[in-house]
Amino acid sequence: MLGIDYPIIIAPMFLVSNVEMLVAGINSGVAAAVPALNYRTIPELESALKEVRKRTPGKKGLGVNLITNKSNAQMPAQLETIIKCKVDFCITSLGSPKLVI
Repeated sequence: MLGIDYPIIIAPMFLVSNVEMLVAGINSGVAAAVPALNYRTIPELESALKEVRKRTPGKKGLGVNLITNKSNAQMPAQLETIIKCKVDFCITSLGSPKLVI
């Protein structure tokens, strides 16, 4: 369903996950996710997602974790960005996933 070779997801780790991890995982045939909040601005998030896509041509398995509670004021813009960048999957946490779904 995700277009990956192995049923493994590199978990989104706050302040640990980065472009290098995502690229290595996806190019190895697994899914890899990053917390949207690892990037402080929307342009930084978009740039990182585009860089991953550039370095993993034709591959699937790119995911983003969104904090969906009210503490994340950037969530609507983050969601817009991951849709724009055609992220393969989204993980939600700390709130209702209703808007994301």
